[in-house]
Amino acid sequence: MSITPSGIYAIDEIAGGFVKGSSILLAGAPGTGKTVLSAKFLIYGIRLGEPGVYVTFTEPKAFFIENLSKHLGVDLKKFEGKGKLKILDVTALGGGGASALLDAILDSVESLGARRLVIDSFSGLTNAVKDPLEVREIIHTIIGRIVRGMGCTTIITVERAGIESGVDYGIEEFVSDNVIVLQKRIIKGRVLREMEILKSRGIRVAYPLIPFTLVESGVHHLPPSTYGDERRPM
Repeated sequence: MSITPSGIYAIDEIAGGFVKGSSILLAGAPGTGKTVLSAKFLIYGIRLGEPGVYVTFTEPKAFFIENLSKHLGVDLKKFEGKGKLKILDVTALGGGGASALLDAILDSVESLGARRLVIDSFSGLTNAVKDPLEVREIIHTIIGRIVRGMGCTTIITVERAGIESGVDYGIEEFVSDNVIVLQKRIIKGRVLREMEILKSRGIRVAYPLIPFTLVESGVHHLPPSTYGDERRPM
């Protein structure tokens, strides 16, 4: 079993990263950091020689590139130009149904030789495809052919309405290797973000609840040893 660093400090610090060719469900409400963490996962992979594909259902490609390049301090357009990154904007595909969408994802992964994939988000996928049976077929194909068959480590994000709600849509039955939930709380007028690792197949996690902050350069995670049981605002 081979472990690849994720580029997300907390995961790498406590577990060394993700198992290569595993699937990761990254759940959280809007503003909790799903897109930023997913982008860092791809960027770090590129630096390790692992090309990546980012499938976005919510943002036009130009806006995505501008926003994330500025936020993370990298040139995503340059990575694309060198054939290390492919950003697939589903909003620009112009329809074609589930089959066309699945073909576009498979073609992007295969042509790039991608070792990392992000689907952002499952919620956007369900809105784009609508038919639950077709959604299941797409997810089964992605997990079967891309994750398992091609050994492509894959993050699928999903919207999660609130801290008390469970992971919705039944996607946990498909993405069963790792489940990570991001939460955002307001304590004494300040924002506290937490990363909770609910499931981690193939890796041992000593600290399942880890605080983190979003900064201009991306994501900063506090070492678990400084966190303890006390939830202090950052």
